[in-house]
Amino acid sequence: MCSQQLSVTGELKCLCARCSEMQGSCCRKKEILLTRGDRARISAYVGNDDFHELRVPVDPAYLEQDDDPNWNAWTLNERGERRQLRVREDRSCLFLAEAGCALPYEIRPIVCRLFPYTYNEGGILDVERECPTELLAPGETLMECLGMDQEKARRWHELLYSELREPVRE
Repeated sequence: MCSQQLSVTGELKCLCARCSEMQGSCCRKKEILLTRGDRARISAYVGNDDFHELRVPVDPAYLEQDDDPNWNAWTLNERGERRQLRVREDRSCLFLAEAGCALPYEIRPIVCRLFPYTYNEGGILDVERECPTELLAPGETLMECLGMDQEKARRWHELLYSELREPVRE
C-alpha cells in the first residue's frame, strides 16, 4: 500500500520498510494483538498456525485502557495474557520483509490495518504521530502513502470490535 522510494542504501522500499530500517518502527516495537478472525485469516494464508502465542504484554501501556473499559475484558484471559503475533529475537514482526509487510492488507491483523489511527470502542479518535513523515515523497501525505482513509478505518474498526466481542474459548 505504501509508496516506494529509495532507502538510505539505495534500495526501493516502502515507507514502512524504510521506517523499520531507520528507527525501529511499529513492526519492531508493538505487541500485536490478534483476534480469532485474524488468526483464521493469517493461518489460511500462510498454511500454518505457529505465528502467534498467548502471553502477558511486556509493555504495561497495553493494559492501561481507561478510555476503553471493555478492551481488557475482551483481550485478556484470567492470567492477564492475550493472543499476540510472535516476534523474532530482534522484536521484529515475523511478517516484516524487505519491502514491508509480507501479508496482503486484507490478511494483516486488524490492529495493523488500523495503524496509525488511534481508537476506542466508540470510534476512531486521532492519528498517531510516530510515523516518520519526513520519509514521505514531496507533497505526499501519510494517509495517501499508506492507502488509508476514514472509510477503511471505520470498517476495520467495526470488524475489530465485532471480533473482540466474540466469546473467547481458549
